[in-house]
Amino acid sequence: MMRGGVLRIVVSIAIMAGWLAATFLQAAETVGPGMVMTSVQTLPRTGQISTYDQTGKLIDFQGSGQDGEFQRGVVWPEPRFIVNGDGTVSDSLTGLMWLKDGNCFGDLPWPTALQMVVDFNKNNALCHGFKTDYQDWFLPDINQLATLFDAQVGVTSDYLRLGGFTSLQRGIYWSATAYLNRLNAWGANFTNGSIASHNKLERHFLLIARVEKAEKTIIAKVGARPVAPESVPALTQSGQRFVDNGDGTVTDGLTGLMWLQDASCLSTLDWQGALAAMQLLNGGPGESGCPSLSKKYSDWSLPNAIELRSLIDYEADYPALSSGHPFKAVAASGYWTATTATAIPEQAFMVDLDTGAMSMAPKTAKHHALPVRQVVPPPLDRPRKESGKGGSLGVAEQYLLALDPEMPSEIHWPPGPRFFNNGDGTSMDSITGVNWLTDANCFGKKSWKEAAAILKNFNSRPKTFKCAEYEAGVDDWQLPTLVEMSDLVNKDEENREEWLNQQGVKNVQGSAYWTATENPLNLYFADAIILKTAKAGNYPKSLRFFIWPKRKAQKGKEPNEPLLNLTANAISDFVTLSPKDPLSLVVYLHTFGLRRPADFWFWYDTPDEKRLWLTPIRTWTDKVTSVYQGPLFNLKTYEIYRAGANGLAPGVYDFHFAVDTIPNGIFDEPRYEVKVSVVIPDGQ
Repeated sequence: MMRGGVLRIVVSIAIMAGWLAATFLQAAETVGPGMVMTSVQTLPRTGQISTYDQTGKLIDFQGSGQDGEFQRGVVWPEPRFIVNGDGTVSDSLTGLMWLKDGNCFGDLPWPTALQMVVDFNKNNALCHGFKTDYQDWFLPDINQLATLFDAQVGVTSDYLRLGGFTSLQRGIYWSATAYLNRLNAWGANFTNGSIASHNKLERHFLLIARVEKAEKTIIAKVGARPVAPESVPALTQSGQRFVDNGDGTVTDGLTGLMWLQDASCLSTLDWQGALAAMQLLNGGPGESGCPSLSKKYSDWSLPNAIELRSLIDYEADYPALSSGHPFKAVAASGYWTATTATAIPEQAFMVDLDTGAMSMAPKTAKHHALPVRQVVPPPLDRPRKESGKGGSLGVAEQYLLALDPEMPSEIHWPPGPRFFNNGDGTSMDSITGVNWLTDANCFGKKSWKEAAAILKNFNSRPKTFKCAEYEAGVDDWQLPTLVEMSDLVNKDEENREEWLNQQGVKNVQGSAYWTATENPLNLYFADAIILKTAKAGNYPKSLRFFIWPKRKAQKGKEPNEPLLNLTANAISDFVTLSPKDPLSLVVYLHTFGLRRPADFWFWYDTPDEKRLWLTPIRTWTDKVTSVYQGPLFNLKTYEIYRAGANGLAPGVYDFHFAVDTIPNGIFDEPRYEVKVSVVIPDGQ
């Protein structure tokens, strides 16, 4: 299906598989005994184009047997995401329209998330910047949500922000897909690309979607998610999804993939061993050690993450496969994919065929492997996408700066401690801009009502309390909201309260802290969060929990502007280099107490008058892209980019660092900006 020259793959809930309907192949092909495939649904690519060894180092793709070598599946359109200017983003791959704001609703329990979508359809004004009146939004199912993953990047939320989304969180996003036990629901982790079920009472984020008008004749919405009323493809003449070919293989009539039938034929192997086992299997049935395989095929491979996950029925478990499947000896453990977990490249994705979860595992661990081959050959017009220095940026390769391999690929801002000490017993969160009492246990445990009374007294008579280092004497302390308190939690840390105590605040406890968020259905309950476990819940106000107040947002006069600086090899203004010289670009920012959200930008102008923008994952793009969005914070000599040997052709390269205090992802005026020029003379 083509529209405006862009391939659009319609997302649906395939009744038998729950996967996405893709380009339909027109030619019929005999794929097994008595089985004719009249149409199959081609899966999309995972996005991975790089290949890695067991230790996570980049290697040449040829002969690796990895996802990045084969790049099987439908090619993603360019550009994939289209920002519509009305608070929405259209996905050219799936035909779905998404809400642009990835944190419009905060984090919610699953039942509340479903209700929030209903409320949003009645009142679109709930989201800032939303300018349309669509009333057919839904919470996506787990397969639709997972189409947003790009296996080439480490952090999904950062990658999506490059596509035009805003405020996406590094955390879990709910799907509409309930788990079989009905106590859990499926969620997608936008930090590392994993998929797991979570208790419905846990609080996670939501990103809602709708089907654009052109697809509504194909897809109808039932309940909370879309289904295609006539979307069951002509799988086979028998109507079965899986067909036992009688030679030790199984063909999936929905995707056109052939699988080894004995899911435990191959012994548990480390990741490299699993890739090598595919070569043995291609040597012939006798080489593989699989006695049930009676026919020789020479194109077996380890499945990529999307291919292996296409087998999963998310409303089944033990195993999480469709009823009546013909697979044998499905193991109660994970199965390797050929897809590296780019966030931690010494790990790879694996899928648990028992539960349906997809997680990461060290490549040295031992897991099962389920070989796959393509029954329907891919079209010839699907070349590999290269991961080298060049690309489709519209810039000559000699003008493109390459990152030093020793430099981390992601920009983690703000760097350093989470809190800035204001010198008066208060500390500002460098990420959110919220000012907290430095002493997180000045008042001990109190009931919710007592907490309100104590803060009232603290605002009027602060000297009667012995809070560590407190000298501010301000009168605007209040309980934080649940969202503000949850923002403090670093879920990547095991000892979260200890981590906070190392970030510029004191006496943080691992127990529960009260928030100002009350239960609208029961005024005797309010929300609290346990900082050690990051678990939030609704509790009777009579219970006694800790109190950690924050200051009310200030609206007073602020300093006029921040101070920025940018150096190249420790030199301001301009520097002359040869192509063999390294290039170190360092930024400096002093806010002078200016507390505003902002867009941060970093780019350079090439000698051929092109402009390249730095992304949060230290790649260059020709699309206007902010490198960071959030509250202003102080930066002291932060190396934002380093090239081992710059390798640039002769010419003048102007590098820029800028911030603007309208955080909308648009390159706004006015902005604060500095520049340094790098000159590469002729004959160098």
